[in-house]
Amino acid sequence: AIFFSVHMAIFGGIIYVDRPLRRSEKVFAIIAYIVFAAMNFVALRAGQRLMETLRTDLASLAASRDAPMATLSLFESSSRFFPYQEWLTLVIHAVAAALVIGAIAYDRPREPADDPPAANDD
Repeated sequence: AIFFSVHMAIFGGIIYVDRPLRRSEKVFAIIAYIVFAAMNFVALRAGQRLMETLRTDLASLAASRDAPMATLSLFESSSRFFPYQEWLTLVIHAVAAALVIGAIAYDRPREPADDPPAANDD
């Protein structure tokens, strides 16, 4: 949720601010975003690895009479995405980074809106 909120805030800020970003603001924004995205990616991957380890442990306990079968069933029902988690996470972060860095780097002043033609009262 934080990942998407940050992106919405960045795009909203770029769209809402009338003046273009200065070069120093662009550099700071890109560096700050890269740090945020890297930290988010590392944290997400750590959580995914923890979930995979828990699933593996639960699967190894499945033969036990005391195995938490409801939890194991939940993990098994969502395991079809486990082989693709790292790849999907990387692709989503790369696409988001390209969009944000592109939006920041190519921020330009808005063209003034043309005044609508005056209505003729004939």
